[in-house]
Amino acid sequence: MSKSDILGFAGGDNTPTSEHNRILFENDEVGVAHSIVHFANDSDSEAVMSFMRFKDGQIILMETGATPLSDDYQLVGQ
Repeated sequence: MSKSDILGFAGGDNTPTSEHNRILFENDEVGVAHSIVHFANDSDSEAVMSFMRFKDGQIILMETGATPLSDDYQLVGQ
């Protein structure tokens, strides 16, 4: 399973874009990912944390949490 499989979004003209996609933890049962998401409507970007539960190699549950970021945010280490 690739990062784009986990963090991809449905297509369309107003599709959000993501960057700095990171898989923080993954095994056969669960996965945790983090990314920065930018929206087409010029709202604040968000830091998004995702938790996924896998069964038979497929995501069967996904929960996300998001924190709005100011325009001048900087990732640690950048």
